[in-house]
Amino acid sequence: MVNCMSDHGAQNINLHDSTVANDTSQFYLTRKINETSVLDFNLKLSYESWDDVFSYDDMNLRFSHFLIHI
Repeated sequence: MVNCMSDHGAQNINLHDSTVANDTSQFYLTRKINETSVLDFNLKLSYESWDDVFSYDDMNLRFSHFLIHI
């Protein structure tokens, strides 16, 4: 299905009459987003060189090059 949010389509699946096991030993990874973590993130971004990404005029090439290096 087309979700109009990116250049990728989405898929939808409907499961009928399915049973899901109740597993209480789940692990959740969360990140704290606060002023300190945002400042740290910005500092780390400042150490990266973005010249190669911005060297392309075509936005698709920029995005592709960005994805290769993350």
